[in-house]
Amino acid sequence: MEKPVTQSEKLIHLIKLAGTRDATRAPEVASYLQDKDPEVVGSAIFKLGELGARHYIPDIARFLSEARPEILTLACAGLKLMVDGRDAALLEALRPLMHHPDVRVRGNAVEAIGKIGSESSVDELMGVFPGSNPFIKVAIVGALADIRSKTALPLLEGYRKELEAMDLAAPRRPGTIPPAVMIDNVDRAIKAITAKRREAKPRVKKFRSGPSLTIERNAKAAVDYGALALSFAEHLVKRKFAAAHAMLASALREECSPADLEKRYDRMLEYVSDAPERLEVMEASDDPAFLKEKGDVGWAYVAIGGPDYSEAVTVTVSRESGTLSIASLEWGRP
Repeated sequence: MEKPVTQSEKLIHLIKLAGTRDATRAPEVASYLQDKDPEVVGSAIFKLGELGARHYIPDIARFLSEARPEILTLACAGLKLMVDGRDAALLEALRPLMHHPDVRVRGNAVEAIGKIGSESSVDELMGVFPGSNPFIKVAIVGALADIRSKTALPLLEGYRKELEAMDLAAPRRPGTIPPAVMIDNVDRAIKAITAKRREAKPRVKKFRSGPSLTIERNAKAAVDYGALALSFAEHLVKRKFAAAHAMLASALREECSPADLEKRYDRMLEYVSDAPERLEVMEASDDPAFLKEKGDVGWAYVAIGGPDYSEAVTVTVSRESGTLSIASLEWGRP
């Protein structure tokens, strides 16, 4: 294969390298960190995160002082995919970024801080919370859930009351997060914090739904993209990963195999003790603010709930050759 020369060739090559899920390809990805094109550099940083190439964390961390927000955003985004409690030394560089003027930088920095899981970050996260926009608040709630500090419970409980007081029937401005989704996010954070800690993480359970699975077919599930998302989630819960894979758009099918779907689904539920019992489309929208690519027609958020937990998948739906398919996926809470 000839060495990629143009920007598009390099970006496509990086996507293919990360798509192998083979960490031995990380050095080739890392070679693009020296590229002159900032978009290629940013993609290489993020792809190292996707590969879980922890050996390159120090190389990525050097970009945390980058002035260009597009690079800085991807440095934080790549780190959040692979950092953990071993990486507390990064907090000194990450915490100031919670105050960065670019919302993308702030959000990804907050999520990376949460993944590191240090109790020492809680006070600053809570201090940033009141003046933050809803998207950053969602990230902070998630970070507090990851850290599992009971110090955060009064803030979370107060925020939940604030959300409950909102008029859920009132028209929403484009680009805003539905209160129901935010309440669900806060509830999951409170459950994560108050749940009894396990001494050791159990082996990933391969849950198969039982006859008690309830599928809520509400009005949001009646729209095309809501129905598609609900059907996709049902295939996941019933462990029909080949059928779920067939619902993906062609580009995503190339990047993600049925086995990859199975791995991500099981990882999302690795902390729970019981199989999912309920599926419900919590939100389905064609709000352009949430649609990033040409051909995207809508997105939907499907809750996957059990006796004492709630997880979710969020899908972006596109139209490909006249057929609706899933163009992108997000696992777990927003």
